[in-house]
Amino acid sequence: MLVGGCSTMPHMTHRRGECVGRSSRGSASVCSAVCVLMLICVSTQSNSALALGMPGSVPVLEGPLEDCCCRAEVIEEGNAAIFDALHRLTSKSRFFALFRSALYAECPYWQDDQQCMNEDCALEPSDESEIPREWLHAGSCAQDDEECLELEQRQRQNEQLERRKQQLNHAKGLHPALFDTSIEGPSEQWGARGVPDAAWTVLDPDDPERVQYIDLIKNPERFTGYAGDSARKVWHAIYTENCFHFARNCASGVCTDDACRAERVLFRLISGLHVSINAHVAMDFVVMDHGPRGRESANASSYESSFLSHPPWKVWGFPNVDIYRWRIGNFPERIRNLYFTMALMLRALGKARTELDPDRFLYTTGNAEQDQLTQRLVRELYELPLLAPNCAAPFDESSVFDVEHEFSSLMQGTSLRDEFRAAFRNISSIMDCVGCDTCRLWGKVQFLGVGTALKILFDKHDESHSVGLQRNEVIALFHTAAKLSDSIRWIQDMERLSREVDLAKQVRAMMFKCAAGVLVTLFAGFCLSTTRRVAAAKAKGKAVKAQ
Repeated sequence: MLVGGCSTMPHMTHRRGECVGRSSRGSASVCSAVCVLMLICVSTQSNSALALGMPGSVPVLEGPLEDCCCRAEVIEEGNAAIFDALHRLTSKSRFFALFRSALYAECPYWQDDQQCMNEDCALEPSDESEIPREWLHAGSCAQDDEECLELEQRQRQNEQLERRKQQLNHAKGLHPALFDTSIEGPSEQWGARGVPDAAWTVLDPDDPERVQYIDLIKNPERFTGYAGDSARKVWHAIYTENCFHFARNCASGVCTDDACRAERVLFRLISGLHVSINAHVAMDFVVMDHGPRGRESANASSYESSFLSHPPWKVWGFPNVDIYRWRIGNFPERIRNLYFTMALMLRALGKARTELDPDRFLYTTGNAEQDQLTQRLVRELYELPLLAPNCAAPFDESSVFDVEHEFSSLMQGTSLRDEFRAAFRNISSIMDCVGCDTCRLWGKVQFLGVGTALKILFDKHDESHSVGLQRNEVIALFHTAAKLSDSIRWIQDMERLSREVDLAKQVRAMMFKCAAGVLVTLFAGFCLSTTRRVAAAKAKGKAVKAQ
């Protein structure tokens, strides 16, 4: 037995070594498979990162912009160059801080009793002491616009004379209604400057009892909670209830081949403004602070809360990614319309370069230091190559009203240009139907800004004759350009953030798959190793029995 046993021991040792060797080789194979799998995961994640693009590596839009003379990349590059200059101008200059508007005019289209009751919809009015004295009684014309200055001077004389006649009538004990106090000539000429058919937007009245000055810096455009049927009704009217054809040819959000260029331009302008407004709502969202400070402030008396323009339990400035994706991010055609609107605004700013020069236009508030700052900021803006006279225009206004469609309109007794202007004017008047005061204010500012741009581009005037921009129009023009610029910058940031979020989700999913693959591989290796051990044990048992 011993001899036999000794004779069998080398055999058994050999078999055990064989089993161990096989087990080691199996483990090595499993380890190799795991390593290969991990390398594949890392490689796939790297490729995913490159495909998605990291921040700043890929533009939001690429390729030519429809109805423009440039590519989307040019607008992004131009916006990066002009962003800071526009932001400084509209945030630091007192001249550009105050906007004059009739905010409480009645809605001309339907009975509007759905006023926003949220406190964030309300405006903080400007005190009369904050308004430049020159603004309360005088207009603002280009310094070399003799016709404008003459009419303005005669208008003031007319007002003084009428006040004098009123005083004389009262002194005589006679009622003013018994006398014809109207003065023919100057007042009629002044009124002609605001003839509705020649205006691009509905002009606010000159009656000081019906207009207010609002500080745009103290009343920023942001989320107010205004929503529901009233808000939907306004936008539905803007897109559908107008006398232009884009309500039919662009109803799907993308204009059909039947739409002429003028229709497409108007639709893209409205859509671009809509995108910008939604962007500012989403970028400056409110978050409720339910912490101790928030509860303490919320329990404060209404008298104490009235002194808090921005209650501490509400914090603005947080981007709402969901609103961005639902209203903007999932619709690249809307972003293209925003870029188109910015291209048109840049063209208007460049074309009005001469008239808006501080040597011609009166940027005055009565504060010498502020006026010098405003003039310097305007000059800095126009020193940018983007607005240089020899710079290629991003938008060509000369072919908007093409000969074929214009001739067809004239044959019907109308003008395509007049139809276009009337459509935009009617759309701008819908702003009086907005139930939120803050939303109404910024709607009026931005529609007036785009209307001013259209006035610069399409009203017939030559270099020797200015288009006759008024102070409120200039303020709205620059603020609208700044808002569009801000929206483009923010959308770029949101797109990069979205890419990072998508990348993180893909990496997380890939890591889960890789982890699952590793576990499956390890389990398979364990099963294989166990099977071999069981087989070895059986073989050993048989060998023992055989002895």
